[in-house]
Amino acid sequence: MAHHSKFPLFALLAFICAAVSGCTPPPVYLPTSPQVPLLTKQGEFRAALATNASGGLFTTSVGFFSLEAAYAVTDKMGLIANVSYSSPSPDSAYVSLQYGELGIGYYKKLDSQYARFEAYGGMGYGHVHSMGSSFFFGLPVLIPSSFSQDANFVRPFVQANLGIEGSVAALAFVVRASYVLMHLQTDSISALYSINQNPQSYSLVSSALFIEPAIIFRIGYDPIKLEAKLWWSVPAGQDPPFQWSSWNASLGLSVDVKP
Repeated sequence: MAHHSKFPLFALLAFICAAVSGCTPPPVYLPTSPQVPLLTKQGEFRAALATNASGGLFTTSVGFFSLEAAYAVTDKMGLIANVSYSSPSPDSAYVSLQYGELGIGYYKKLDSQYARFEAYGGMGYGHVHSMGSSFFFGLPVLIPSSFSQDANFVRPFVQANLGIEGSVAALAFVVRASYVLMHLQTDSISALYSINQNPQSYSLVSSALFIEPAIIFRIGYDPIKLEAKLWWSVPAGQDPPFQWSSWNASLGLSVDVKP
């Protein structure tokens, strides 16, 4: 009887713990920001350096840096590239990210002098490593809840950008579709995954399509502007069996060099 009586207690603690963001492992899919260079003519080059934050309702917030670049090869074709990075930390709980992507696409000016349309497609590859322990109201949970996660993911994407930009300000709206192919290895024994007292290791290979709308705002004076982005990641269909960041934001500087 004693063996069976423990299960309802662990189930109750697992339910309570799942309602506390600190009790879930951090996300292994960190959606990096969609690029919106709003190119105008051949030879134009835009670069942006930003700090980013990602998180969700039941996930730990994660920060990382990003460097973006775009180049207008012709008056219609553009190239984009992005590198995102956060390093491992000596803290007991951390998330590190290494990610890079390349893309190619089409851009054009619309009837208005300032309005532009862009469409890009490309491929990205990323690696996430996280280490830490779950906490319940600031105290270690009595259920074993430490974790170590390693995730590699491939991310083909397509996106469409619509925006306006003048010499002082810019505003743009984006919709990106990212197909995430995830390979996750973890020893997580968080209450969200397992209700037992023994470490559990597993490997997971999964895929999911995410719809990622974004809003971008720039203000300053050419060629340098302050750039802010806000974007979301929403699974198209059933939630995937891995953690992801549902909201994302960045703040940085954008430099636009026209020939």
